[in-house]
Amino acid sequence: MIKSILLILLISNVLYNGGLLRSQSFINPSEFEFPQQQTGTSSPAKPFVFLNDSESPVIINPEDISLNGKNALTTNLSVMTYNIEADDGNWPGRFAYILDGLREMDVDIIGFQEIIQRANLDNQAMQIADSLGFYYYFDSVDDESSVQRYGNAIVSRYPILETNYRALEPLNRFRTAIHVKLDVYGNTVDVYNTHLHHRMLDSHIRIIQINDFLDFIEETNNGSYIFITGDFNANPDWEEMQLMYDDFKDVYPIFHENHLDPEHATLNHRVGHQMRRIDYVFFNKASLDDILPLSAEIVLNDVHEDEDMESDHFGVLAHFKLKADDTHFELLKPDQIIELLPGDSIVTEVIFKPHNTGLKEVVLNFAVDSADISGTAFDATITEFPWTEDFQDITDDDLPFGWMAMEGDWQITDTDFAGGQSPELFFGGLSEDESYAMVRTPPLQTQGLDSLTVTFKHSMVENPEYENYSLKLLSIADEQQYIVAQWDNPGNFTSEENTFTIYSENHGVGASMFFLAWHFSGQEDDINYWAIDDIEVNALPALAITPGEFNFGELQVNFQSDSVKFSLTNIGGGFINIQPADIEITGPDNEAFTLYNLSESVILGHSDTAFVYVAFTPQNVGEMSAVLNIAEKNIPLSGKSFDPTITELPWLEDFSAQVQGGVPRGWVSDTRNWETFMLSNAGGTPPEMVFWWEPEKTGRFYLKTPEIITHDLDTLLLSFKYRVRNFQQPGIYTLSVIAIADGQEYIINEWVDPDFIASTEFLGIIDSENHGLGAESFRLAWVFDGATNNIVSWDFDDILLEEPPNEPVPFVSPDSNDFGAHPLNSTTDPVGFTLYNRGKAKWIINPDDINITGEDASQFILQTPSETIELGLLESETVLVSFSPDSPGLKNATLQIGDDINVSLSGWGNDPGDYFIYSDFSIPGFTNVEGFREIPGWAQGLTATDLSNQGEFGGTVLQLEYDLDVVNDFTSYWLWAFPSANISGHDEMVIYIKADEPISDVRIQMFDTDGIQGTDGASYTYIDIDTDWQGVNLPVEDFLTMDWANNLPDMSKIQRIDITFEKGSTVPSQNKVYIDLVGFISQVSSETNLSHSLSFQMFPNPASQKVTLFSPEKVTISIFDINGKELLTKKSQQEQTILDISGLKSGIYMVRIQNYLGTMVKKLSVL
Repeated sequence: MIKSILLILLISNVLYNGGLLRSQSFINPSEFEFPQQQTGTSSPAKPFVFLNDSESPVIINPEDISLNGKNALTTNLSVMTYNIEADDGNWPGRFAYILDGLREMDVDIIGFQEIIQRANLDNQAMQIADSLGFYYYFDSVDDESSVQRYGNAIVSRYPILETNYRALEPLNRFRTAIHVKLDVYGNTVDVYNTHLHHRMLDSHIRIIQINDFLDFIEETNNGSYIFITGDFNANPDWEEMQLMYDDFKDVYPIFHENHLDPEHATLNHRVGHQMRRIDYVFFNKASLDDILPLSAEIVLNDVHEDEDMESDHFGVLAHFKLKADDTHFELLKPDQIIELLPGDSIVTEVIFKPHNTGLKEVVLNFAVDSADISGTAFDATITEFPWTEDFQDITDDDLPFGWMAMEGDWQITDTDFAGGQSPELFFGGLSEDESYAMVRTPPLQTQGLDSLTVTFKHSMVENPEYENYSLKLLSIADEQQYIVAQWDNPGNFTSEENTFTIYSENHGVGASMFFLAWHFSGQEDDINYWAIDDIEVNALPALAITPGEFNFGELQVNFQSDSVKFSLTNIGGGFINIQPADIEITGPDNEAFTLYNLSESVILGHSDTAFVYVAFTPQNVGEMSAVLNIAEKNIPLSGKSFDPTITELPWLEDFSAQVQGGVPRGWVSDTRNWETFMLSNAGGTPPEMVFWWEPEKTGRFYLKTPEIITHDLDTLLLSFKYRVRNFQQPGIYTLSVIAIADGQEYIINEWVDPDFIASTEFLGIIDSENHGLGAESFRLAWVFDGATNNIVSWDFDDILLEEPPNEPVPFVSPDSNDFGAHPLNSTTDPVGFTLYNRGKAKWIINPDDINITGEDASQFILQTPSETIELGLLESETVLVSFSPDSPGLKNATLQIGDDINVSLSGWGNDPGDYFIYSDFSIPGFTNVEGFREIPGWAQGLTATDLSNQGEFGGTVLQLEYDLDVVNDFTSYWLWAFPSANISGHDEMVIYIKADEPISDVRIQMFDTDGIQGTDGASYTYIDIDTDWQGVNLPVEDFLTMDWANNLPDMSKIQRIDITFEKGSTVPSQNKVYIDLVGFISQVSSETNLSHSLSFQMFPNPASQKVTLFSPEKVTISIFDINGKELLTKKSQQEQTILDISGLKSGIYMVRIQNYLGTMVKKLSVL
């Protein structure tokens, strides 16, 4: 094979091949077809001559000489998948964010999931495609005539030639797959996109969907390049994903060996998801020879200062090279600029080296001219042994299919000189310019084999006048030649049969490309002929063991892993006899592995298989290694064992290692309902442990800790944070935390048919008398007992087990309280502050040690025990504080207990005379301003009752009892309607409200006289409701414009105020709400440095976990406590900013925004 570039400059006006090139054609030949070529091999180089047939010199630049596919070009292609989470939040801002990312990455094809379009929102994929100048295809299970459609889309830089759609089985899950056929520089590319069922535990549903999806691909693809994008909602190692791997390759693991680790998650953990990789880009394995993956990475995963800009998924971007026909040829050309004078010529060469079968067509471009080149590739690889060739099927002189004569006169002749039946392989000599001759077989597939035997017959007659020659049998392994046998000047011989054994070490058996060859070297007339016949190649017995090594991963000490099956297969010929004694486990940790051996000897013929099994059974802690020895083959075994036993206290489990879900190692759960999630509902930091309702089942389900060493201990303190949410109130089930001591269960605490429980902390004592502390075997367990569809979730976090100290440890809960806004000269219900002792020694508290101090101490009323308090371990006492403002404005004080405990108190005094009262509910069915209040006729699942002799305003409280399980979308109560009222002089709505159980996301709506007609002038905000009376102040400017409205309501003609409970948003779905007052107030006293040019909206207020700010300008946002200490500062580039305030204690804070327009400050109440 020619390895170097052959350049011939003919510096003369000579003829080429007997004639001048025509002036209009500069390349000779202008077309050429290579002889058929075996894949994986290279042809001889073919020269192409370029003649300067002009009268002027021609400058030849290497860049002017190229090979391109005739029908398609080799090109790079980028493919991305991205779940955009529909219209989650500020779509204009998110649209700009996504668009900037796509432009920066210069993506060619994107598969989008969760695309939405509705009456007031154009199709999101269409918007993206139009902005990029791309093509797009969107489809949905929603009918094309529907106002709202939700589905998947493909956006492409390249023209879309064809589209297809499939509603995936099972149809009641409403999942789809879409397909586009693209033309990418002549390459036909099929792209598919899907979004599969989302519930983690429903693998069986995704199996049905994937099978249907694969059928769809089979029915619609064009047999070339296939790419698949999608949100599969399944981890790479889950059962359903194995279906994809049969025919398609996940590109991401090619570039990330540890792709299962949490840092490769495509779910956005910042919004509460487990760190799992569930978004994919696949390509079809059938095109592996024509696709070169270049890279794969997770994109659009940076933290954005506005979390609403982020999707709950990250994108996955992959780059590929699509290899057209030019990749089957090699071009040998100059590497420097050449000046070609008139009449001069230059020669460049092309080699045909196909890597898969079929017709390959390219164009050789040479400056202004071109030549058509083609070749057909075949694959005659011999894959089964024994293989014989007796040439009986050859009907002409040509060599058998796949054979190749490398030099010399080789042919099939109707003779039998070698001793077999005619015809036979016949070598008749060399031409004058040859010094050797060689013929080779087709490739032999020998990978995995150790040795072969080769048998053939041959005869030779030499010329009496010979000088010096030799005959050889060669093996050629990956282009390296090995001599199997050699005959130097052997003399005449007839009908001689030879058998040779060839090995991997000496002859290259097992190479990826392996041939046998017969070779002659000498003079042209040294011999008369060499005849060869009856070739037979046998594979000797070869034992292949799979897997070739195995790592069992991590396993708890004294546990046993699942058994791993090792397959023993004879991939060669003959027979292998394996005795049980031939198999054993050796090595330094052989006792940590258990062998399940053959029960009797086996004899393995060609392709026969036997099995042995190995389990990991560690008795000690640490890294373990051993070797599985099978008939002189060595299979490395490894594993790591750990001991999760809790041996030291205090012990804290905050689940911080469980970012991918599951339970901590060493913990034991008996159902998948126990799972960790990236949530903080219990009051800790993500992740947290959750028992949730899926899968639906009934029973008693345990989550057990590892063993805890409690010998010689008599008392421990257990604390953890938790929250309980139900589908109904109360839940019909029992929750318990128990101790399990030597197999006996002891209840530490239980919650029987619990109501909704907001995030709180459990604190309890575990002792030897009541809970078996000190037993040989001791562990804790959390238990759910009942039907899982009665609970939404039981969340808990920050489990702390500790010995109580010998000295007193005082605690007070809560550690702060904001009483909210309250009318002047009235007193709130008292709030209890629990004093408890977490130490063994008594905490002694004198009543004189409990005081309220501070500038506004007189605005708060303290009720303390009359006698000295002595609190033992976890004993408690309660002191009560009420808020009784006698002047308007913010009030702050401190509840002081002893020398070390200070509890912040705050409240706001409102003068009733400042209120514009819509309704204090003292007039049945009507408001205080002649309007009526009622349940609208279209409302469902809502009952209104006026409760007399209750509340602070008017002596009547409105009770609303709602049930969202019986409504379609929402239900509402008209708190005030008709006639219109002018309240333009007031800037805050005030609602005095409470509920039986805490409620989140209750919608308050406001309409002017146009708004009630559905034309314009309508706004809304959201509030959370607590179980205690609270005055909720809602700044008018914090309300948001309704989707269908263009403007906020005109405050000079307000005509209706609603309270709305929304299905899927308001939690819980059933509850009772009590309202004492709806009105407005002017409250500018809490705002300082007010600029009329700068404003912002803030809701909800009061808030607990987060607060949302809207500002039309770029601003700097700061939060200050009531003492003026700056707690948080953030620069915002967006109109909407979400602040995490979960770390702030309950109380009053100031929120300030600043920019070049000025400064504005608002009061924020944190619950």
